[in-house]
Amino acid sequence: SQDIALFHVDRHYFEGGRYHDSKTQVEMTPDGRVDLVVHDLDQQVLMPFRLHACTVYIGDATSGHWVALAQAALYHTGVWGREELRKQWYKFDDQEAVRMNEKTAVSLCSTSGSFLVFDKLGDADGR
Repeated sequence: SQDIALFHVDRHYFEGGRYHDSKTQVEMTPDGRVDLVVHDLDQQVLMPFRLHACTVYIGDATSGHWVALAQAALYHTGVWGREELRKQWYKFDDQEAVRMNEKTAVSLCSTSGSFLVFDKLGDADGR
């Protein structure tokens, strides 16, 4: 079974009769890794997770729309005919889906993402 973690980050607050954008940022490595402390009975365990997807609100606190960023795992035939796994980030905006580079996607999710989905890394992926 695949362990995932889902977080909601509140990006807006109400003050003085108006909505404002908050500057909350989720700290993670440039490739989207975050180490979470999981409380299991009487012990704390450090578990590595990597960003898999997020939703981003484009606009201000009173007007805008949502887009989704997600990483797809794709197999393709590489050098010498071997199948290789490649991960590619995509931005889904209404009817359009476009490729994104990892650095841009992770940066956008960490500074603007409202819902963030992380996959738990196994021993082989935990680098």
